[in-house]
Amino acid sequence: MTLPLAAYYGIALAVPLANGAAKQGAAFWKHAFVVFILPLIWIALGSAISGIVRTFRRGAQRDFANASTITAP
Repeated sequence: MTLPLAAYYGIALAVPLANGAAKQGAAFWKHAFVVFILPLIWIALGSAISGIVRTFRRGAQRDFANASTITAP
Protein backbone atom coordinates (compact mmCIF):
# COMPACT_ATOMS: atom_id res chain seq x y z
CA MET A 1 0.00 0.00 0.00
CA THR A 2 2.91 2.35 0.59
CA LEU A 3 4.25 2.22 -2.96
CA PRO A 4 0.96 3.15 -4.69
CA LEU A 5 0.41 5.98 -2.20
CA ALA A 6 3.94 7.26 -2.74
CA ALA A 7 3.45 7.12 -6.51
CA TYR A 8 0.17 9.03 -6.16
CA TYR A 9 1.82 11.72 -4.05
CA GLY A 10 4.69 11.91 -6.51
CA ILE A 11 2.37 12.52 -9.44
CA ALA A 12 -0.17 14.70 -7.64
CA LEU A 13 2.25 16.82 -5.60
CA ALA A 14 5.91 16.43 -6.52
CA VAL A 15 5.49 16.89 -10.27
CA PRO A 16 3.43 20.09 -9.95
CA LEU A 17 5.89 21.43 -7.39
CA ALA A 18 8.77 20.71 -9.75
CA ASN A 19 6.90 22.58 -12.48
CA GLY A 20 6.49 25.68 -10.31
CA ALA A 21 2.92 25.23 -9.06
CA ALA A 22 3.92 26.63 -5.68
CA LYS A 23 4.05 30.06 -7.33
CA GLN A 24 0.23 29.99 -7.48
CA GLY A 25 0.21 30.56 -3.75
CA ALA A 26 -2.68 29.58 -1.51
CA ALA A 27 -4.67 27.87 -4.26
CA PHE A 28 -1.99 25.24 -4.78
CA TRP A 29 -1.43 24.71 -1.06
CA LYS A 30 -5.15 24.19 -0.45
CA HIS A 31 -5.18 21.67 -3.27
CA ALA A 32 -2.04 20.00 -1.90
CA PHE A 33 -3.62 19.72 1.55
CA VAL A 34 -6.71 17.99 0.14
CA VAL A 35 -4.62 15.72 -2.10
CA PHE A 36 -2.48 14.74 0.89
CA ILE A 37 -5.21 14.26 3.50
CA LEU A 38 -8.08 12.61 1.60
CA PRO A 39 -6.26 9.36 0.73
CA LEU A 40 -5.23 8.99 4.37
CA ILE A 41 -8.85 9.48 5.48
CA TRP A 42 -10.10 6.95 2.92
CA ILE A 43 -7.46 4.42 3.98
CA ALA A 44 -8.34 4.84 7.66
CA LEU A 45 -12.07 4.59 6.92
CA GLY A 46 -11.59 1.50 4.76
CA SER A 47 -9.44 -0.16 7.42
CA ALA A 48 -12.02 0.58 10.11
CA ILE A 49 -14.88 -0.81 8.04
CA SER A 50 -12.83 -3.87 7.14
CA GLY A 51 -12.04 -4.49 10.80
CA ILE A 52 -15.69 -4.16 11.79
CA VAL A 53 -16.79 -6.57 9.04
CA ARG A 54 -14.12 -9.09 10.06
CA THR A 55 -15.22 -8.88 13.69
CA PHE A 56 -18.87 -9.50 12.79
CA ARG A 57 -17.94 -12.40 10.52
CA ARG A 58 -15.88 -14.05 13.24
CA GLY A 59 -18.77 -13.65 15.66
CA ALA A 60 -21.24 -15.12 13.14
CA GLN A 61 -18.93 -18.07 12.45
CA ARG A 62 -18.55 -18.67 16.19
CA ASP A 63 -22.33 -18.52 16.69
CA PHE A 64 -22.89 -20.91 13.79
CA ALA A 65 -20.31 -23.36 15.17
CA ASN A 66 -21.92 -23.25 18.62
CA ALA A 67 -25.41 -23.70 17.15
CA SER A 68 -24.38 -26.79 15.20
CA THR A 69 -23.15 -28.55 18.35
CA ILE A 70 -26.48 -28.13 20.16
CA THR A 71 -28.66 -31.20 19.87
CA ALA A 72 -32.42 -31.30 20.16
CA PRO A 73 -33.80 -32.99 23.32
